[in-house]
Amino acid sequence: MDRLLPNRTLHTVFQVAFLSLLFWLCGQFVQHFALHVAVAPLGFVLVLGALLTGILPLRVLENGARWLLAESMLFFVPAIVSVARQRLVFEHNWLPMASVVVLGTFATLLATAATVDIASRMMLRHRP
Repeated sequence: MDRLLPNRTLHTVFQVAFLSLLFWLCGQFVQHFALHVAVAPLGFVLVLGALLTGILPLRVLENGARWLLAESMLFFVPAIVSVARQRLVFEHNWLPMASVVVLGTFATLLATAATVDIASRMMLRHRP
């Protein structure tokens, strides 16, 4: 793949497109079989399994995943705008909503830290 796509930016674009396609396919799978499972964790488990078994080499996703993580803060902007617009709802239900946000953030941080740790160990093992 490196010889076919010498440009790092092009690599990143194709890797992001691959991850997006995988997410879309997982969504189609969940919808087709009417599963009550969130799409993101399903895709996460598939990618993690493929990386751990060696089916999918880390270099195939490395730049795209790094770019998506770097830009992930952009995904929080719509949520912040929604909270600002629904001020009255937030004032009356602040405790349950704040609890969900705090616990969700904590769970996300733990999952991300575990994933980065696993990926870092894999990279160190497979580097010459």
